[in-house]
Parts: sequence; structure tokens; C-alpha cells
Amino acid sequence: MQTVSIAEAKARLSELLNRVEAGEEIVIARRGQAVARLAPEKNRSNACPYLPWPNFAPPCRNLQYQG
Repeated sequence: MQTVSIAEAKARLSELLNRVEAGEEIVIARRGQAVARLAPEKNRSNACPYLPWPNFAPPCRNLQYQG
């Protein structure tokens, strides 16, 4: 787990998110104090994000999930 400053996180957000997608956790700190954690989504899937039940996809076939 790496710790980065807010300024560094802002400048390198795309790179940090790529690392998070690969499974890494990143802590964002202000003046050396942790204030946020970037972590991979636990239940990431291609299920429709607009419905409360995960396996019902027919109405969402034409939507692109960008989660």
C-alpha cells in the first residue's frame, strides 16, 4: 500500500486508478495524515447499475457500464 500526497494524487490520478484496478490500495494524505483510501471495488461486474438485483440484464443491454 503506497501513500501519496493530495497534490501527487491530483497530478497522477489516472495512473493511480490503473493501479487500483490492478488490485493495489493507495492512501491519500494531507500533511502526512491519511485522509482517503483508493481501493478496488469488491463486487465489480458488468451487471446493470440501475437495478437492485444484479442478474437482471435485459433492459440494460444497450447501456454501457462504466463502473
